[in-house]
Amino acid sequence: MSLSDKKYQIRTLCRQDIASAMALVWRVFSEFEAPEYSDEGIAEFRDFLDNVPANAELSLWGCFNDGKILGVIAVRPPCHISLLFVDKEYHRQGIARSLLKSVLTDKSIMDGHSAMTVNSSPYAVEAYRHLGFIPTDTEQTVNGIRYVPMKYLLIKVRRLQQTEYSLLEEFLYHAIFLPSGTTPLPFEIIFNPDIYIYIENFGQSDDCGVIAERDGNIVGAAWTRIIPAFGHVDDETPELAISVLPEYRGQSIGTMLLTRLFELLRKRGYHQTSLSVQKENSAVRLYRRMGYEIIRENDEDYIMVKDLNNGSCRLFE
Repeated sequence: MSLSDKKYQIRTLCRQDIASAMALVWRVFSEFEAPEYSDEGIAEFRDFLDNVPANAELSLWGCFNDGKILGVIAVRPPCHISLLFVDKEYHRQGIARSLLKSVLTDKSIMDGHSAMTVNSSPYAVEAYRHLGFIPTDTEQTVNGIRYVPMKYLLIKVRRLQQTEYSLLEEFLYHAIFLPSGTTPLPFEIIFNPDIYIYIENFGQSDDCGVIAERDGNIVGAAWTRIIPAFGHVDDETPELAISVLPEYRGQSIGTMLLTRLFELLRKRGYHQTSLSVQKENSAVRLYRRMGYEIIRENDEDYIMVKDLNNGSCRLFE
């Protein structure tokens, strides 16, 4: 079950929420993390939880369903996650990601900062990797607490500059969908006229693009053109291409790219945008979330259109 299947609410915690929130944290810690800690480490963590109500530095959020708390995140200055725990019955449903997103979009927390840090327990390292964190040092132990320092570098989405047009060749290559187990295609495949049309002589009056930048590196791109390509609808509708480097996928970068691109297209006066996507491609879910609807299909592909006058999207599907 995903966040879109039930009415979940993410909000800052009130004082009356603290006891149930810390009970959830202790329950999950005891089952999944305590077995890897010494008695000293367990006692140190218990002492930290007991002092949360009096810790004025902490900002806390919770994920709720019908008044029941399902997940907790706590952050202290400057941009450091002290706690991120989800009830075991609700693991792998996007709750941790949504809690993190609530923090990353809170200007009172993030203004002036380019990264979020965490000292991850050994158990949680892979979960944090999945959220986009990277280790910054080897495992350490302080007062019995074992942890791996990790960092999340914020994504900056901006307009594609003329000097960056040449980068579209790489992103076009990574935009080509390959079913699982398929042998990678040679890079030269992008020069097939049916494919290269998506970037050839990019920079025409109808062309529009954005890129995602992380730690100075461009990791994703989304662009539109009015071209007679696979997703062509009419001569007034720009067709979308989007690509995120493989090692950065699953971090909501596609959502950020599309959100910014839609803003630019609206400002240019476009009413809709189209795309073509293979039915097997998991990106279909992203496009649906962002408001694209299927208008026609063939044996392999969907042709989808996004109404730019309708800004709705389902971010937590």
